[in-house]
Amino acid sequence: LFLYNTKKDLPGAEGMFQNALRVNSEYVEALLDYGMMCWNRWRMADADRKQESDKNRAATMLRKAVDIIVQSKQHHARAYSKLALWLDIVEHDAEKATKYFKLAADHDLKNADHQFNYASHLEEQKEYDEVGKRYQATIRLDPTHAAALSNYATLLHSHFLDKEGAERFHHRAVKAAPRDPDVCLNY
Repeated sequence: LFLYNTKKDLPGAEGMFQNALRVNSEYVEALLDYGMMCWNRWRMADADRKQESDKNRAATMLRKAVDIIVQSKQHHARAYSKLALWLDIVEHDAEKATKYFKLAADHDLKNADHQFNYASHLEEQKEYDEVGKRYQATIRLDPTHAAALSNYATLLHSHFLDKEGAERFHHRAVKAAPRDPDVCLNY
């Protein structure tokens, strides 16, 4: 990932991932990171430069990583989360995405981002009681998680009609991320 994230050496990073997977085709971390790299390359490419092979490779690697984990009867919240995001954003399969968001959140109760992703997904499904609990869990884990604070403020205002609580959480969100336009304009 250093070559990809820091050096912006995409071919070098791709070569390293391919070498790692040649040595061990079931190396879960390499499958996840290479899959995410392919997904990001596909997602960010201009329409005329998108390669379906990147999209297909990403899907294959993310699924394979989760399959390996399931077959070994282990848990890997990051793998569940990445596959859930893929299923939700790319494949628009809310039911399957819900399963993996829940697995990620339930198997890593100390990770604010997994709690937040699950809450955001449940909000799309209109499961507001559980959404509130998951946003609260996110905020307990990371009291400065601006997106969770902001989304929870909106939830309190819109669905629970708690304007005072909403205002408190909105102020906390703006304090946590004063330059984030989504946070500042959300409430």
